[in-house]
Amino acid sequence: MTTFWEVVQNNYINSTKGVFAEIKKQRNFLSVRLSELQRRFLDMIQKEDDKLLLILKFQEEYNIFVEENPDMIEDNDTKEELHQRVEDLYQQLWEMIENKKEEAIEERKQIMSSGYIEDEMELFATNIQKLFQAELDRYFGCLQIINDYYNALDGKDLPEVPENFIFDILPKVVDVMIFK
Repeated sequence: MTTFWEVVQNNYINSTKGVFAEIKKQRNFLSVRLSELQRRFLDMIQKEDDKLLLILKFQEEYNIFVEENPDMIEDNDTKEELHQRVEDLYQQLWEMIENKKEEAIEERKQIMSSGYIEDEMELFATNIQKLFQAELDRYFGCLQIINDYYNALDGKDLPEVPENFIFDILPKVVDVMIFK
């Protein structure tokens, strides 16, 4: 009985250590991957564009025009032309902003549809199932020891214990969980 208990306990300890090591490895990998993903997305959003150059160019042209033609500033046609240039600058800036927004939305869609999170959740669920299985194996091992003890007290023959004691209930649990 002692040997059986040691086998059950060693299997439990080795199984749980292995699963916890896998979970730790997955957590470390996820944190690196997610920070890398965030950095890449932020780099894409924050990459420099020509908006500032357009504004500076407009400002420089306006200042040159005002210095060279101070008397034309009060002219209505000149005001209309300057307002039109401001409107053109506004349209150019707006188009650049919209293009960048669409790029960010497309990148976000690609990230969300990659299936990466689903794959990692599936791996995590598998590890949880392994822990559950280790607990079940330990429980049934303990149950076997208790039954053997009471059978020995009653003078009954001890039933044969399989060399590889496995009680695999997980496929049944998973099937039930899928239909809920």
